[in-house]
Amino acid sequence: MAFKFESDTYHWQSNLISGKGDQNFGLVILNHALDDLDSNQLDNFNNLWQSAKLKLSVDGGTNSLIDLGPTYVPDLITGDFDSIKESTTNYFKKLGVEIIETPDQNYTDFMKALFVLDEKHMRNQLNYIVVLWQVNHRLDQSFSNISTLHKWSEEKSDCPIFYLDLKGSLSWLMKKGRHEIVSNSQPKWLSIVPFDGPATITSSGLLYNMNKMTLSFSSILSTSNQFAKSDEKAILEVEDNPVLWSQHYCPT
Repeated sequence: MAFKFESDTYHWQSNLISGKGDQNFGLVILNHALDDLDSNQLDNFNNLWQSAKLKLSVDGGTNSLIDLGPTYVPDLITGDFDSIKESTTNYFKKLGVEIIETPDQNYTDFMKALFVLDEKHMRNQLNYIVVLWQVNHRLDQSFSNISTLHKWSEEKSDCPIFYLDLKGSLSWLMKKGRHEIVSNSQPKWLSIVPFDGPATITSSGLLYNMNKMTLSFSSILSTSNQFAKSDEKAILEVEDNPVLWSQHYCPT
């Protein structure tokens, strides 16, 4: 599976996000365009869709499912419905999809969707959640989504979120502790960015390793890194504050 905690180590397998192997995850459609995917990207999406135990779309993200055709029906739709088309709502309502309006403006639609997921479906004991999103022209919304990642990790550290852009990136949060990251193919790039203040990192298995290096926005970040050519497994020791691991998405 893509995530497990065992023997005091967080184990991550980024290649398994494609839907292969032992899967027990929820899929959330946030704000990812789906009508302009190439054939490989669409295959990757279909693997995710067919493998997910639960499928939830958030507000305007639901419009993208209509573009793909009638076979893509989510289990649940949530949001304050300020961006979903009325025709989209009516279409899925007729199909019997559960639709839950979440009008509270103190939280983002994404955070409220996670609340609903937790309340109604976490009894399914999901191992992790894959969220389809894209970094678009709204940088503030991207920061908001990353903030949600942090808040969720504080509440549900046993069910992490993977942020996936089918066009090229996969990201997740790594908290204080020992982390093992495995990839069956060589990503073109990876980065380790401090998330909540300076983070002290020791690594092995990377092209540019760190030895108790403090990463911060005022000093240095680990960007444009890679797995070592001879190894597709990395070990990261995070001594204090969490970091955001991001890498090129290259499912096998």
